[in-house]
Parts: sequence; structure tokens; C-alpha cells
Amino acid sequence: MVNENPDVDPSAGTGVEVTYTSKTADSSEVGTLRINLTNANKDLSKYVGLEVRMKGAVASAGPAANGENEFGWASMDIFMMCGGGWTWFDANLMEQADVELSASEFKTFQVKFDTDFRTVPTAEDLKATNAIGINLYGPQVSGKVIFDYIAGVKADGSIEIIDGFEKKPSTESTASGKIVAIEGSTSIVKVAAFTRGLKAVSDYGMLKVSFVGSRAARGSVKLMNSMGQIVAQENFVVSQGVNSINLNTNYRGAGYLIVKNGGQVQSMKVMLK
Repeated sequence: MVNENPDVDPSAGTGVEVTYTSKTADSSEVGTLRINLTNANKDLSKYVGLEVRMKGAVASAGPAANGENEFGWASMDIFMMCGGGWTWFDANLMEQADVELSASEFKTFQVKFDTDFRTVPTAEDLKATNAIGINLYGPQVSGKVIFDYIAGVKADGSIEIIDGFEKKPSTESTASGKIVAIEGSTSIVKVAAFTRGLKAVSDYGMLKVSFVGSRAARGSVKLMNSMGQIVAQENFVVSQGVNSINLNTNYRGAGYLIVKNGGQVQSMKVMLK
């Protein structure tokens, strides 16, 4: 069952906060976050890897020996299940990405199919991906992790959001989750159904943005620098048909333009001179 948190405004950016609670003291356990993919979302063959943005802290309390936590360990894997036989593919997320989890700031963890996965999936495997997810393994592991998104990584290094967690994914065993608001969420390249023909022109301290809206709704436009920081933004009402917004900014250099309507997002890379 999919549960949503009615107190969270998806237009602010959302993620899923997963709490891990140990249930046994004498063996390793697993906490699972799982996303079932449907229709066109099942085809991951256009990607060369996966990226996860998250922050949090987890720790293992045992098993202990002589009063010391000598044998505590925790390991986080990203996994996929593909094809009619639900073939399993996985990679150690933190070890292969060579990034440590931070409790205070979001970090991105990226793994490539051909070098980081324990078994390399074929293009045919990736075209029929039934589910993806995160497993946290270890004895007496507890803690919390906030996941901003899981994305596909293209060959040119750009990403596309597979799931930005506007709805709660399935959680199992030691894991439980809820949707939370994320300030400055960088779910910036998810393909949106509500806009078409996104264009942007830089003109002496102003970014002129235009797109075609399919329906009336509240929206926003944001400009982010290469570090993911918001340098300019404007709220507006999307109208059906052609929309034009002028975004005032003194920013110069490469950035991302994000047009958002609730949980739906469209973005493009821009260069401001």
C-alpha cells in the first residue's frame, strides 16, 4: 500500500525518511526500501549507472564481545530485479561510490553497471527492470536515512530522476518510512508531463524562460548553480498554453534551470554570460 504524508507540501521538494529498527540480537538483519517500476520506467538501458542522494546515520550495536562492539558492521547495497525471472543485481553503494554517509548534509552516491555491480547486467536485463531499491544489512543496526532521489546516470554524466519520493515506497523488515519535506531538494531532471518546449535565453542580467503548459496550476522556476545552490527563483501560476517568465539574476556561468509544478519537474542546463 502506498501511503502519503498529508502534512508535506510536495512543491517544497520531498524525500523519504527511513528509520531502521533492529528486531533481533543474535543475527544479521536487512532493512529494505523498494520501488516497483512500471511501463516505460522499467527500461533502464539508456543509463550507465545509478545515483542516490541521501543523508543520515546508521550504526550497528553488535554482536558484542567482552563488553565491546567488536563485531558490529553495517553495509548498504543498491539492487535491481530484472526480467521474467526477476534476476538479482546489486552493488555495495558506499564502498563502490567511495563516499561516506553524512548526518548533516546530503551527498550523492553513484555506481556504474559495468564496473561496480557484482554481476554486470546486460542491455536486455536493463530493458526489463521490475524493481530497484536499497538494502541495509547488519546485526542490531539502527538509525535514520533521508533519501532525496534515485536517478539514472547517462553516459554524458547527466542524470534523470527515477523516483523523487513524492509517494512513500515499499519498506520491509527493519525499515519503515515516511515522506518528509526537503529544503532545496535537487530533484532537478525528472521529465515532466505538464510542460513542453522549455526554452531559456540569457540577456544582460535576466534569464527569459518560456514553455508550454498543459493545464493551469501553481508553479515555480528556479536557477541553480553547479553546486546545487539556488541563485534565483520565482513563483507563478502556470496557464494552459505558452508561458513566459523573466528571472532576474546576476549569476554567471553554468547552471540548471528547473520549472516545477507540484511534484512534476522539467529542467535544462543553461549558460549565463
